[in-house]
Amino acid sequence: VRPRLTGLAAGVGAAGLATLAYALHCPEDAVPFLATWYPLAMAVAGGLGALAGPRLLRW
Repeated sequence: VRPRLTGLAAGVGAAGLATLAYALHCPEDAVPFLATWYPLAMAVAGGLGALAGPRLLRW
């Protein structure tokens, strides 16, 4: 019903899975690194999902 919100949720979900996969293999665990780059990457993925949602999720 709301493709923009659905795209945002899909983007954040995909970023969460990618973050999990990356965190399991990356030895970097400094708090500034985690607090800066992980939320930034998740925001970008969520924003792209919100932009692409209305175009890609039409019925």
